[in-house]
Amino acid sequence: MRLSRWWLGAVAVLAVAGVVSQAGAAMMVINIDMSDKMASPDANSWNVISRTVPTGAVALIDDTGAASGVSVTMVNVKGSSSAADNSGAFAGTEFDPACKDYLLPTSTASPSTWTFSGLDGNYTYKFELVATTTYGNMVGDYQVGGVFGDTGHDGNDFNAYTDGRTNGTVMQWDSVSPTDGNIVVTMTYVSNTSVVLNAMRITQIPEPVVTPILAAGAVAALIRRRRRRIG
Repeated sequence: MRLSRWWLGAVAVLAVAGVVSQAGAAMMVINIDMSDKMASPDANSWNVISRTVPTGAVALIDDTGAASGVSVTMVNVKGSSSAADNSGAFAGTEFDPACKDYLLPTSTASPSTWTFSGLDGNYTYKFELVATTTYGNMVGDYQVGGVFGDTGHDGNDFNAYTDGRTNGTVMQWDSVSPTDGNIVVTMTYVSNTSVVLNAMRITQIPEPVVTPILAAGAVAALIRRRRRRIG
């Protein structure tokens, strides 16, 4: 019975260690709202890019409305003034309000880039990209940190009409490490008229090594305590 209780205690500590290591993960969400003609997400928790695309670094807030310490610089980007509802399969989802308008490259001859700066090198980041449109088969390549994604659609030849609007697929990168505090999102034209981006969510993920360290330390403490009792 004592051994059973001890193992239950160890399992409980492992569970708590896992929870503690995941606490406080910051999140940033970005909405493209170029026409300002449709409902948008709450500007107190979303970063809203509207009308004229900013030049230079733009400071971002997290989903609580607090300054994140992260900024983004966009190159080769222009806004769409379309007031069409592009949400499609995203209707009713958390991304729905952000699916009305989108960004386009200034020129299809070169990629559009979003450089996120001020990221913490002690963490990795999950990126989720949403691209959806009613206007034909806009196909592009989407990369984060120079690679294609992990979950859903990987961003290679992503069709914003069929993959996005029709199927409601979110492109996802599960764990991207900053380089000198920076992560670059790249959108490259493949075919048809352009490559688009409606919304983006970035979540700070603690390094996987944190949980084993916490767990090992907690279990070691339990072992020492049990040995003292037995001795």
